[in-house]
Amino acid sequence: MSRRSRTVAVSIVTFILASGVVARADDATPAPKDAEKAALEKRVGDLERQLAELNRKFESTGTNQAGDELAARVSELEKLTKKDENGLFAYWKNGLRMDSANGAFKLRIGGRIQNDWSWFFDNQDVEEATGKEVEAGTEFRRLRLAVGGTIYKNTEFMAEYDFANGSVNIREVWIGLHPGGTGFLQVGSMKEPFGLEWLTSDLFTAFMERSSGNDAFVPGYSTGAMYSDTLAEDRIAWAAGVFRDANDAGDDTGNTNSGEYNYTGRFTGRPWIGETANDWLHLGVGASRREPSNDGAQYRSRPEMHLAPVLVDTGVFDAGGAMLYEGEAAFSMGSFWAAGEYFLTEVRAQDADDPTFTAWNLSAGFFLTGESRPYNAKKGVFDRVTPKENYDGEGGAGAWEVAARYSAIDLNDAGIDGGEMKIWTIGTNWYLNPNTKVQIAWVHSHTDDIGRLDGIEMRFQVDF
Repeated sequence: MSRRSRTVAVSIVTFILASGVVARADDATPAPKDAEKAALEKRVGDLERQLAELNRKFESTGTNQAGDELAARVSELEKLTKKDENGLFAYWKNGLRMDSANGAFKLRIGGRIQNDWSWFFDNQDVEEATGKEVEAGTEFRRLRLAVGGTIYKNTEFMAEYDFANGSVNIREVWIGLHPGGTGFLQVGSMKEPFGLEWLTSDLFTAFMERSSGNDAFVPGYSTGAMYSDTLAEDRIAWAAGVFRDANDAGDDTGNTNSGEYNYTGRFTGRPWIGETANDWLHLGVGASRREPSNDGAQYRSRPEMHLAPVLVDTGVFDAGGAMLYEGEAAFSMGSFWAAGEYFLTEVRAQDADDPTFTAWNLSAGFFLTGESRPYNAKKGVFDRVTPKENYDGEGGAGAWEVAARYSAIDLNDAGIDGGEMKIWTIGTNWYLNPNTKVQIAWVHSHTDDIGRLDGIEMRFQVDF
C-alpha cells in the first residue's frame, strides 16, 4: 500500500470511528427527528460509496485489511440506524422519559417527596375548646411513585400511587384516548374538574396547603370518565365528566346508594394575553351536582396546616344531594401574580332547611429574582416554575418568591353550626431548580367560639 493510500485509509477510519462515537452518544439522547434520521442514513450511504472506492484501490495493492475494518464499521452504523427506528431513548425532562424514534411509544417514570415540619404557638384556646393537644411534628405529606405514557401513538395511561402515612392509596390511575384526533377522554381515577387551586398540582402551588374552601368543598379524586378540550388556539379550556364516589382504592362498592353519579364541569379562558407569555388574565367557573352515596353530607376544614386539628365541621347530616359552585380569577404581569376563588355550596337536606355554605380566598405573590408564574393553557392552571439560574452553591441562587393569602369559610346555616374561620398565610418559596423547592410559611387562624391558632410550617420537596 502506498503512503498516500495509507493516509487516505487512516483518515477514513478515523472519520468512521468518530461517527461511531457520535452514534453511540445519540443512544443517550432523545430519539432523532426525521431530519436527523435522514442525515444518519445519508452518512451511511456516503461511507458505503467511500468504502467501495477504497476497496478498488486496495485490490490493486493486494491488501484489504483496512477495507474489512471499514466494512465492519459501516455495518455497525446500519445497526444503529435500525435501533433508532425500534429502540427507546432515555432522557431527562423534569423526570425520566423514554421515547421511540417514531413517537408511537413514550414512557414517563416519576415521583415526588414532600417532607413537612410544623410548629404551633398560641394554641391554648384550641386545646381547651377541642380537648386535643396541638403539638409540633413532622410527616411525609406526599410520597408518590408514578408511571405513565403513550402506546401505539393514541392510547395514554397513568398509574400514580401515594405511600404517605404508611398506606397505599391510588391517585391518578386512568386510561386516555384522543377520539377523532381532538379532545381527550379519560376513564379511571382522577381529579374532578373543579377549582383553580385544586387542579394546580401540589408541586406547583405557592402554599403548602390549599385554602380552607378547597379543603371543605372540592370533590377530590373520584372514579369516572372525563372529556376535556381547548378552543380558540388554547385561549379557552373546558372539561366535564361523570363520576362515582370512591375510596382511596378507587372503588365505589357497598354504599347505601352505591351506583349514584356525580356530574362536574369547568370552563376557563384568558380574555386578555399581553405581549409576552408572562402577562395574562384568567377567568373560570365550575359546578358539580352531587348525589351522596350514603344519603349524608359533611363539610370540614383544618386551618390550612395539615398537622393541626379540624376546627370547622358540620358533622354528618342527612342530605339527598348538593350543588357546588365555584368562580375563579388569576392574573399575571411580569414577576407579579394574583388569584382568587369563591365557593358556594347548596345542600338538599332531608329533615331540615336546606343550608348554604360559602368560602373564598385571595392570594398574591412576587418573584424577587425576576421569574414569572407559568400558565398551562391546556388545563387552565398554574404550571412549574423554572428558575433563571439553578442553585449550584457557586453563585447560582435559584428562584425566590414571596406570597400571601387570606381565606374565610362559613359553615353556619339553617340550624347547622359548623363554625366560621379566617386565615392569614405569609410565606417564602425557594426554587433551587425546576424539581426542588423549599417552602416556609407563617399561618394565623381565628375560629369563632374557639380562638386563635398560629403556626410555622416548612416543606422540603423534590419531584422527578
